[in-house]
Amino acid sequence: TGKGLAKAGAHAGKGLAEAASEAAGKGPPKGGGKGRAPEDWRASKLNDTERVYLGMVMYKHYMEKNCGRDQAILNIKQAVLRCDFNVVSLEGLRIIRTSLRQHMEKGSKVIELVRQRGEAALQSVEHPELHQFVYQLSTIPQIDERLKCMLFHVSFKESFASCQKSLSTLRQALNMLNSKRVTIQRFFQTAHRL
Repeated sequence: TGKGLAKAGAHAGKGLAEAASEAAGKGPPKGGGKGRAPEDWRASKLNDTERVYLGMVMYKHYMEKNCGRDQAILNIKQAVLRCDFNVVSLEGLRIIRTSLRQHMEKGSKVIELVRQRGEAALQSVEHPELHQFVYQLSTIPQIDERLKCMLFHVSFKESFASCQKSLSTLRQALNMLNSKRVTIQRFFQTAHRL
């Protein structure tokens, strides 16, 4: 987890990275880590970055809501199913969407593990709570589209306010130019004669 944690620390601050490491089960992997045979199905199906960032989302939720990890997974899943914007922050939604998209692009290894060995196998892999989190979110119909809509909805007011401010500034500039039209015309006519 060295490189992923270093990146997370650079982006999220030392305290949050340490919390994410705890949530992601920092420490040497069970069964020997990198020296493990590739056919060992118990190896983590998530990369370091996914583990750290998803761990941050889960850790933040169960610390804020004072609930266990299983309850945090259920709360977040239900919030996405209900499009409840009060449970997961905008940044949390972005992290979940990005991590799930990367997981799907890499062959959905967690879902494949469940297909081959059943959902109970998730309890035997490294970082079982994060694998359970990914699996539960992956069972939500049209998860990517839901998250995209939630992100749009949450950020719409902020984007709208920014657009209004920019349009107001542009309008003020155009009004100022319009009020100085005669002076500007004289300036350009004089400049053209020279």
